Amino acid sequence: MHWRTRRKLSYTAIALLPLLVLAGVLYYALAFSAPTCSDGTQNGDETGVDCGGSCEQICQNNLSSVQIDWSQSFNVSDDIYNAAAYISNPNPALEARSAPYRFRLYDKDNLLIAERSGNMLIPPQPTTVAFEPGIQTDGRMVDRTEFSFTESPFWEESERTDVRLPTANKTLSGATSSSPRLTFDVRNRSVFDYTSIQMAGIVFDGTNQPVHVSQTRFDTLPAQSAKTGILTWRKPFPTREVACSVPSDTMLLLDRSGSMNEVSASPPQPFTSVKNAAGDFVDLLGSEARSGLVTFATKAEVNQLITDNHANTRTAVDQMYIRPQDETGFTNIGAAVQLGRQQLAESSNPNREKVMIILTDGKANAPKDPGGEVFARQQVAQAKQAGITVYTIGLSDQVNQSFLSSLASSPDNYLQAADRTALTDVYEQIHNDLCKQAPFITEIIPTHYEIAD
Repeated sequence: MHWRTRRKLSYTAIALLPLLVLAGVLYYALAFSAPTCSDGTQNGDETGVDCGGSCEQICQNNLSSVQIDWSQSFNVSDDIYNAAAYISNPNPALEARSAPYRFRLYDKDNLLIAERSGNMLIPPQPTTVAFEPGIQTDGRMVDRTEFSFTESPFWEESERTDVRLPTANKTLSGATSSSPRLTFDVRNRSVFDYTSIQMAGIVFDGTNQPVHVSQTRFDTLPAQSAKTGILTWRKPFPTREVACSVPSDTMLLLDRSGSMNEVSASPPQPFTSVKNAAGDFVDLLGSEARSGLVTFATKAEVNQLITDNHANTRTAVDQMYIRPQDETGFTNIGAAVQLGRQQLAESSNPNREKVMIILTDGKANAPKDPGGEVFARQQVAQAKQAGITVYTIGLSDQVNQSFLSSLASSPDNYLQAADRTALTDVYEQIHNDLCKQAPFITEIIPTHYEIAD
């Protein structure tokens, strides 16, 4: 190679060397740079693209979705409703600071009445409430309320990792009056001062169904301080059904002997009236109770096993009839008590009250040995020893009151009914005696708060 050519190549190499060095530096920087939380690639300790690990952003796909436990509208007055949704947060260490939502209210024909949208904080706690007050319905009644998030909540690490706003001294008064009132104390046990605190109060009936929701606000709640909150309503709380504080297993023992249909009695006692009154009693029983039916004349039989399906018991009552052979037969109360006791013995739950209600005209005349009344007393004694509460109902004013009173668990457990109207009242009295309404349950939930600067 000529020396001039070699010199040109040397000059060229010297000129290109800085460019090659720069290119190498750029390549190294691009190929071997440290991962960041904004490089569009899952790298480093990230559990997703630019999220998780040491990145501030939470990987949304790895989180559980919120659960809407229930949504409901509550009539405040005339055509004004408060709408609420009870929400479970499956990510209680995180929060969604502005989750957009929508309530839709429908009538019984599934026609949209009104809708309301908003944004809510889902705090770092197990449950919260979305609440929209004062929704006008223009005179239409709300039958169904639908709640949904219009966008998936965006979860973030919470600044409120030490939120402690426990409530105490909850007192509900005037629940059945025109102005129910719930007072409570809330304490800020954290080291932060809070502002713009909103607290939702939910009232449940004895079956844990919500009957009303309201909300109150505190402008400030300094650290380590407490305040008293008041929630009020403009009308009594509704109840869907009586919620018994102690559920019962109840066996109805109904006399179907010929004397029960004695139209010549004073006053006449047609058997249809007995069935209607007993059926109405079964309809009063709540979902926690169980019921069954035994009928008796000369012999006794189980017409309905003890069940929580009261419709089956009501059907069994409606299908009762006085058979031709029973028109001139006998009345064996003891045999009926024996079968009823066997049914109630199948319930091994000690927390359920066992009840037997005997309805008859009081003429226990079977079996012949040892005698109808003697046998009935023997069987009732065994029932009482088994922890069964016995009620007796004497139909008409010609019953053997002393005999039926002796069968009852106490003198107050013997009741007399002269006619069907009185019989209906008697069954209702027994139901009220057995089924004392469970108290309302209250829950106070913080739904919004800010940390003071």
